[in-house]
Amino acid sequence: MTKTEALLNRMDELRSLLKEFGAVLSGFDPGISACLPGQKGNGYWGETLNFNGVEWTWLEPLLIELRNYRKTK
Repeated sequence: MTKTEALLNRMDELRSLLKEFGAVLSGFDPGISACLPGQKGNGYWGETLNFNGVEWTWLEPLLIELRNYRKTK
């Protein structure tokens, strides 16, 4: 797998995970940037979420765990 393919796969993983919680990926590495469309906020896309690399390293496994838990219900 090329570096480009690996980056595209990672973007797909992040998009899928964030979509579960109503967010849209807008940037990543390190950390992530996302938006919550349809929310009141500044700009066209609504509210912006930004997590630096350390925060995302902590948050991502929790979101994965929550997503997997929801699938069992």
